[in-house]
Order: sequence, then C-alpha cells, then structure tokens
Amino acid sequence: EAMSHPWASFLEGHASLRTAVATACRSAADSAALDESSLRRELGELHRLLSHGLLRHMDVEDRVLYPVLARAEGQMSVDLLAMDHRAISELERDVAVAEHALSDGGLDPEQRRRLVRSLHGLEMLVDLHMTKEEQICLPALDRELDAAIRQDLEDSLDTLEMAEQLAE
Repeated sequence: EAMSHPWASFLEGHASLRTAVATACRSAADSAALDESSLRRELGELHRLLSHGLLRHMDVEDRVLYPVLARAEGQMSVDLLAMDHRAISELERDVAVAEHALSDGGLDPEQRRRLVRSLHGLEMLVDLHMTKEEQICLPALDRELDAAIRQDLEDSLDTLEMAEQLAE
C-alpha cells in the first residue's frame, strides 16, 4: 500500500473548509448591501457551515491534535492557536446574533457595517489560522512523532470528524 502524503486528509479538510468559509463570508458581506431576505439567507448558510463544519473541526483539533502538539512544542504554541479558536468562535457568535436580529426586525446601517467587518475578519482569521497550523504545527509534529504515531493521530482525527458528521 502506497504511503499517503502525511496529513493528506487533514490538509484536504482544511482546503475545503477554507474555501467554503471564504466564499460564504464574501457572499454574506456582499449581500449586506442587499435586501434583508438575501442577507438572512446568506447568513443562515454561513452559520450552518460554521456550526456544522468549522466549529466541529476546531473542536476535534482541541481534543486530538493540540494535546499532542503541546507535548511536542510546548503549551505556548497551543495557547496561541487556541486563542485563534476563541476569536473565531466569537466572530461566529456575531454572525448568529446578526442572523437572529434579522429575524427580529432587521439591522440598522451601523449593525450592517459591524457585521461586514466581522465577516472580513472571520475570513482572514480562518485563513491565517489554518496557515499557521499547516506551516508550523504539522512540521513540528513531523519532527517529533514517528510515522506510526503520526498515522494514528491522523486516523483518530479522521475518525472523530466522520463520527461527528454521522451524528448530524
């Protein structure tokens, strides 16, 4: 059996989430200038993607990847990545709050501007965070872990992600 590229499925998951989040954030930001029903629809799509996709992915990283990374690289690098996760969660809450406000009667121009800033921030932060994981964490884990342990780690990340998807 040919050795797959280390972290192949993890990187594929990142790539598809990164693209989906960027697209959904841009669509929602563009629709902030449009009527409320378009904006509500775009925010609903984005919110589903964040809660079922991105937040679950981050939760799996917190539970499976970060403890191993903390042993390999020290707690500080994990704390920095965990700060990104918290910031992303806060931006996700901004999206949820705006979506809720739209159902309750709308957003004033200032709330729309704030929402657009949150959407741009979310897109940039997700991209930057994933880049850090790919360029700093994975090489660190490659240095520290032998191939068998790395494969186990990747398999448990995959298994957990699949289990979470099936549970939907």
